[in-house]
Amino acid sequence: QVVDSLHNFVGKNNLVGHNLTFDLKFLYKNGYNFLDQKRKYFDTLSLAKKALKTYGLDNYKLPTLCDYYGIRDNESSHRALSDALATGLLFKELSFQIIY
Repeated sequence: QVVDSLHNFVGKNNLVGHNLTFDLKFLYKNGYNFLDQKRKYFDTLSLAKKALKTYGLDNYKLPTLCDYYGIRDNESSHRALSDALATGLLFKELSFQIIY
């Protein structure tokens, strides 16, 4: 039931996530066939490693990257809604950095 709701919610939209491969493997294992639609996948972990490789960050964890960009405090870290919003804002920041 949850997989069907998620499938309907995502539709044909592109996907953005932090360490997206982990999430996609989990979803696929639990019945969500995300390969049935043509879409693009954007992993903020991979993008950050490319865009920030010379910036001397200790790691590329979501809270570390959020601190770097001043996106949010980490009190709500590892909560679904907070992490989803943070990942979206991080994607925006990384996109600007990569493009410019």
